Amino acid sequence: MERIFQKAQLLGAETSTKINDLFRQKVQLEDQLKDVEAQIHYARGAIDTVNEVQTFIRQTQKQDSDREAFEKEAAQYKQSLPGGDGSGDVGEILAGEVKS
Repeated sequence: MERIFQKAQLLGAETSTKINDLFRQKVQLEDQLKDVEAQIHYARGAIDTVNEVQTFIRQTQKQDSDREAFEKEAAQYKQSLPGGDGSGDVGEILAGEVKS
């Protein structure tokens, strides 16, 4: 009977040690999880920032191309005005007061 009692005590001590080890591991993993969640949050913020910058660049490129197209169209229109060299004020030309 004494032997069984000692085995039970030993088993209890080993189980307590195992529980303590597992609890320490749990706490460490929870800390790692918090760190990983913080890293994920940071990475998502960085991705959102990159997306915003890409959107801004696309908008700027579109504005630049629209401006270039407008300037090209304006230059072509200017060349098509009487005189062909773009001289004269558009208001004067439209009013029929073309300067030669």
